[in-house]
Amino acid sequence: MLDKSKTLNPLLAKFKKTNSTKKTVEHLLTVEEVANKYFKSVTKLHIEKYVQTLRPQEVEDFKKLFAAFKSGLRFTNRVYQGVDKGGRPYIYPKFFSPKGDVECKIFPLGKLTTMMADYQAGKFAINFKAEDLVEHLFNR
Repeated sequence: MLDKSKTLNPLLAKFKKTNSTKKTVEHLLTVEEVANKYFKSVTKLHIEKYVQTLRPQEVEDFKKLFAAFKSGLRFTNRVYQGVDKGGRPYIYPKFFSPKGDVECKIFPLGKLTTMMADYQAGKFAINFKAEDLVEHLFNR
């Protein structure tokens, strides 16, 4: 009689997930490191004006972006860039979440688009919220 467990294992081994295929994050960045790398040109006046011009939903979307970064969510597709009715450029990322996609409309600040590309490439992780970044930028 043929032992099924021995004959199927070589075939199934090909499809088993391994930890070696996971890309590891190069560096866990602090609020200060993110501020210095991606928001160095953002002044106190600039961050104050940026925050004041955002509508409540846009504030929530900015928070969602950093929550997605903090949670390690992955992008579902390419990041859309457009211009809204008021003529302001925006970025529209979409993240995969097990319980439903996370979408947000983000207005660029500093080098936010570069930060998003670096995150997508797995170059960093964060462990802070959007509020922490805004507070740091406002108080430096």
